[in-house]
Amino acid sequence: MRRVVVGLVVGMLVLAACGGGGDGSDTPTGPTAGPSDEAPAPDTGGPAVGVGEDPDATGSPPVTGSTPPPGDDPAGPPDFPAFAREIQQRGVVRVGVNVRDMPPFISYAPDEDLYVGFEGTIARLLIAGTLGPIDIEYVPLTGGQRFEAITNGAVDLVLRMTAITEERRELAFFTTPYLMAGVAVMVPVDSPIMEITDLADARLAVTAGSEMRVVVGDKAKELGFPIQSVQVGDDRTPWDAVVAGDADGYIDSWALGVNRAHTEGDVRVIPIAFSEGIAAFTSPLEIEWGTLLDHRLRIIIESGVWAEDFQSTFGFPPPWTIEEMQDAG
Repeated sequence: MRRVVVGLVVGMLVLAACGGGGDGSDTPTGPTAGPSDEAPAPDTGGPAVGVGEDPDATGSPPVTGSTPPPGDDPAGPPDFPAFAREIQQRGVVRVGVNVRDMPPFISYAPDEDLYVGFEGTIARLLIAGTLGPIDIEYVPLTGGQRFEAITNGAVDLVLRMTAITEERRELAFFTTPYLMAGVAVMVPVDSPIMEITDLADARLAVTAGSEMRVVVGDKAKELGFPIQSVQVGDDRTPWDAVVAGDADGYIDSWALGVNRAHTEGDVRVIPIAFSEGIAAFTSPLEIEWGTLLDHRLRIIIESGVWAEDFQSTFGFPPPWTIEEMQDAG
């Protein structure tokens, strides 16, 4: 594993727009390993994946908004922690990211030698607003490595499509969420199904035993229409059932659906329900550092920069409100 180092200058962030479980099978998409690199702990598995969270995850321009002014919070920023000053003296902040490319959430851009996508943008805005001009060292992590890496000091913070759960709160300090984990229905781009109410009587493929089937079923009952579940086993994927004509769409995590729509362009994503917040996290031993990051992230969200970056990255507005996202924290 090789760490990718990029210079960060706060002035570069001001542009025209003022704006879970172990996945040891991940294949790194960034640069190859170098002999002097410090590797994170081996992938030994991790806490269970939340409903609708990408079990492996987690390109847009690196930054589309500006860093919000520090005076936006009337309560004022928290005290500058000693750990943050240690990072400044070191001259580099180490950020854990997904070892797997998952645009538009995160992906490695070899021409720019950095990680781009929504999580990359949030990381740079967070760091610029807390540490000022400093190099960022990106450390690719699998799902099983992310909590080990924050515990053993291999990274200073992690942004890796991680849903907040009570079990995970014992392993890390989480900021307020910057995304939400949820469930969606994906249909072919030429399907007449355009929104959730069009799913009445639809045949929806889903992996056998998936809890996401229950989430969609409950939502359909709430809206007063039936759906038909087509459960598939290990011999084929839910998308295979759609291609074969056995289903009108398939049920999966919202994040994986957005990733497929972005990379393959063959599906339309119909959001169903969101329940868990996705947040950055730090070592539970560095609560003051985590609190400083949380303070900055709240400013980014409340200033409108977060919504602008979301729209420009994904091409559509957030399918949840800021209040719903913050309540999920």
